[in-house]
Amino acid sequence: MKSKLIVLLKFSPLLFLIGLFVFNLFNYGVLDDPGKVLYKHYCADCHGENGEGIKQLIPPLKNSDMALTHFDSIACWIKNGMSHQITVNGKVYEQTMYPIKINAVETANVINYISKEFLQSDKLTTSAKVTEQFKKCTSD
Repeated sequence: MKSKLIVLLKFSPLLFLIGLFVFNLFNYGVLDDPGKVLYKHYCADCHGENGEGIKQLIPPLKNSDMALTHFDSIACWIKNGMSHQITVNGKVYEQTMYPIKINAVETANVINYISKEFLQSDKLTTSAKVTEQFKKCTSD
């Protein structure tokens, strides 16, 4: 019994450090959905943490009729941005969305996160599909 206690005490600092490391991985988003991490970094300032948008300035992504209807265009919106008037859920928005410089894999991750979290949709994309969509993108 005494030897088991000694072994436990010997390894408790190591176990503590491992636990702290794993906690920090979760706490700092390292083990989060990569789309969520990218969304928070590139999109959340304007579209909101929960996809709610900003009043009459920035359209919501949450339950966005435009995003659902034009799902295959989202990759181009991310790549090229937008500077024309759009209507989302019956409201008109004219604020410019600037291009985001991320690759096809990252774009697919962001789109899939938006689809799952804000559109409650089972529509998903792949980096191969995004690459094809990028080829078809026109400016605005």
